[in-house]
Amino acid sequence: MSRKVVIADHREEGFELEKRAFASEQRPHSMALLSDRTISAFIRRSVRKPGICSIRLFLKR
Repeated sequence: MSRKVVIADHREEGFELEKRAFASEQRPHSMALLSDRTISAFIRRSVRKPGICSIRLFLKR
């Protein structure tokens, strides 16, 4: 399983921008090794960006 951070942009309905900040395509499993603190810090930085209204964090098999 790997963690995926999905940031929804309210400027376009139904549009989702996937942020793969810590996992490259070559190492898709690396996000599963991240601590919750690291992901929380990423989310806090992302919230400061304009146009972002919601962030969902979930596990993807």
